[in-house]
Amino acid sequence: AFSAVQLHAYCTKLDIEAKTLDELVNSIVMPAVLRYQTELAGNIAALKAIGKEDATGYQTDTLKVVVNNIATIKTGIDRMHQALEKAHHAGDLRAEAGILCNEVKPQMDTIRAAVDELEGIVDDQYWPLVKYRELLFVR
Repeated sequence: AFSAVQLHAYCTKLDIEAKTLDELVNSIVMPAVLRYQTELAGNIAALKAIGKEDATGYQTDTLKVVVNNIATIKTGIDRMHQALEKAHHAGDLRAEAGILCNEVKPQMDTIRAAVDELEGIVDDQYWPLVKYRELLFVR
């Protein structure tokens, strides 16, 4: 009985964490990242319009990193949803916990790594959340 209670608590907590991550990424992180991506793309286009293609190196490299992380997040969210659906239809609590641990959690880690990298790239004016460095050092 104790084991079943612990498994149920684990499944519930991981399910809540996954849903919270999904909501945070889709409602806060991605809109900020997309605005920054748009600014970078506009800056590159403006430089090219005045014949300064050679001055777009930093912006282009940054935009590539942003685009790659957006793709990683999108893939991670999709795979996490699929794994959550699979976990919710598992036959028993132990199977659900196994799916959450081995399939959902790795996708959450992938999403978090991409978001963490974007946190260090996206300008503070776009990033609506407290950045890690701000937690360590008060402005």
